[in-house]
Amino acid sequence: MVAIFLILPPLLCAGLYLFGLVTAVSQSSLFYWLLAVTVLAAILAAAWRRKRNIVLMSAWLFLFCGMLLFSLSEIVEFYLGEGQLWIAELFEAASFFPLVIFIAYAASPLRLIILPGRRRAVYLALGAVVLLAIGVLVLLPWLALPQPAKPGFSPRHAIRLLKPLLDAVLLEPLGLIVLVLGVSQGRDPLLLIGLGLMLGLPADILDSYHLLSRQAAQEQLAHLFSIGSQLYILAGALLCAISPAPQDRSETPPVG
Repeated sequence: MVAIFLILPPLLCAGLYLFGLVTAVSQSSLFYWLLAVTVLAAILAAAWRRKRNIVLMSAWLFLFCGMLLFSLSEIVEFYLGEGQLWIAELFEAASFFPLVIFIAYAASPLRLIILPGRRRAVYLALGAVVLLAIGVLVLLPWLALPQPAKPGFSPRHAIRLLKPLLDAVLLEPLGLIVLVLGVSQGRDPLLLIGLGLMLGLPADILDSYHLLSRQAAQEQLAHLFSIGSQLYILAGALLCAISPAPQDRSETPPVG
């Protein structure tokens, strides 16, 4: 069952690309409405499945709130004028906060505090290197472009440029923890959701590149990564919804 959920999102995205449907679905508000409703309904089903444990149910409800804000950012773009699209980016930026709370419930990142000092220092150094690399990937193409060729700057441009860095600082490290816990401890819903969260970073980087170069291929890949991200979160929620709920214990059981 888990293997099916692992391969279905990339297969669906590959099908969209091979049949030339990426542009069509990315311009369809109906597609994003259906995808949003499906993902949110699956997350609510997962929360209901864990209703006997308030911590687990709350975790899934925070994920619901985060995905609701993200879905709103995708949908309102179809109804805003060109000068108002930064509003959609604000919805997407706001989705970080409930997602981080979900990850805090699911992965208990505070356990990193008890790591040995040397290992913790190594992790912090690696995190700084990754953040620097992402900053170079995002900002260097803009800095290298001659000033006359640079597009007009706006609040929306600033948000789209900074969002990959926000992903790297706020969400991706915790998303990686969720992914590692899913792999190492057999928490299959966390594995799928971790993959979904991790795919948000390349989608944002490609979106920032498209803002600069206006290349159709970059826009299509950004849409595919974004759709794949939501499909993996949908798969994780569905897997949790159909899995037996853990029995209540005095200690908090793992999410999923």
